[in-house]
Amino acid sequence: MLALLLAIAALLMLAASAGAATRYAAPAGAGAAPCENQGNPCALDSALAAAIAGDEVELAPGTYNRGSRVDVPDDVYMYGASLENRAHIVIDGEVGLVLGGPDALVSDLDVTKLNNSGTAALIVANGTAARVRANTDDGYACFIHGGLLADSLCYVVDAPTFGVALNDGFNSSHESVVINSTLYATGAPSAFSARGAGLAVGDNISELELVNTIARGETGDLQIRANHADGEADLITWNSNYGSVAFFGGPGQETHTLGADQEEQPLFVDPENGDFQQLAGSPTIDAGDDTEVFGLLGVLGEARIQGEGVDIGAYEFAPPPPGDGADGDGEEEDEGSDPPSPGPEVDTVAPKLWGLQLAPGRLLIGKRGRGSILSYRLSEAARTVFVIQRALRGVRVQVRGKARCAKPNRRTRRLLRRKARRCVRWRRIRVLSRAGKPGINRLRLTARFGRRILPPGRYRLAARAIDTAGNRSKIRTRGFRVVRRPAARRR
Repeated sequence: MLALLLAIAALLMLAASAGAATRYAAPAGAGAAPCENQGNPCALDSALAAAIAGDEVELAPGTYNRGSRVDVPDDVYMYGASLENRAHIVIDGEVGLVLGGPDALVSDLDVTKLNNSGTAALIVANGTAARVRANTDDGYACFIHGGLLADSLCYVVDAPTFGVALNDGFNSSHESVVINSTLYATGAPSAFSARGAGLAVGDNISELELVNTIARGETGDLQIRANHADGEADLITWNSNYGSVAFFGGPGQETHTLGADQEEQPLFVDPENGDFQQLAGSPTIDAGDDTEVFGLLGVLGEARIQGEGVDIGAYEFAPPPPGDGADGDGEEEDEGSDPPSPGPEVDTVAPKLWGLQLAPGRLLIGKRGRGSILSYRLSEAARTVFVIQRALRGVRVQVRGKARCAKPNRRTRRLLRRKARRCVRWRRIRVLSRAGKPGINRLRLTARFGRRILPPGRYRLAARAIDTAGNRSKIRTRGFRVVRRPAARRR
């Protein structure tokens, strides 16, 4: 089962370079650069230092004790090797785990910050963090600034000074998105503490969007602050769970846009000890928006959408198996003379996906941009994952004798003058998941995702079908463009 979940998780990383190298790290690693020997892993610092654009850094299970911040380079994917025995980074310093670039990515690990001074345990300043559990004893658990946080947990319990699960408070204009996450804080009350999430801005325009997310705090759940007359703070919630929204009443514009949210308290197993799995009967079960799911896995690697719909929060509730050892009357079944029936045959046949078409092949921005019809065929009932990638300018570089398409930087930008050194790199923009039936399937694709609009440019769609047994089809791709609506002609 673990191998299956890892395979599904790997599907979500389709934008990674095909020639990327994997660097290996372990808590007691003593290997030397380039850290490509899994049998002799490096220390965490060495593995990150050896990683270049397009590389992956795999963390072996165990605890990584750190006295200072951990920075994940741009266009590097760092992840825990095990979904069950997770890698745990413990930082005793002012700054925690930092994603500073738009293509930086981390997943499947835990982060704890021991020092309450400075910033947070997890800082998503651009980039993407998925299936991460971040906590601190006091202060901020998570910061977000123009990035994406998905299927993750940010929590502070009994903070002696102050505690905020997630804060969006950097002084530059940006948009941040949080999907299927749990934000929880308890502790000492103050003007901006013991809250699930907060959006605080200065003289900038910032937007924080919470989708399928639980936000709960002891003194309040959500807070919006615009501290400057020119500031605009817009908090958007959709299919999320929280009880209160506080407007700070600053000189700037503070707005809250909501839809299909719920106020009833969620039911957790043991929140005071960090267990935020849902109990049966929690209002958050099956209450999320299936169209906004980021990936196929919850924070612990459990399958998403196990009931009638996706759950709200980082965890997915697993319904009890049918029967559960009793008959329809609730009485124990007779274990008499009938021999047990043989188990079902194991499905090893992969689904087939073909006929991937997008008509028309251009997505129009604007009120008249009604979108295109995406159609495809399946050989059997299966869930199809669609990864939307945007084409960006790249430069060809040689890394240890291998050619790679990398993001231009100050050293390589001059190489773009030579046409032979130019290349196209693909950046993942969005992941969609849809259940499909045998035969033809159709859905409408537009240039708008929630409040976000795809910028004009060249894109491609990568699709793969996964059946209930975990068998996967071949990946199919289709290119398309996003264009602006032409201006009306004057007569």
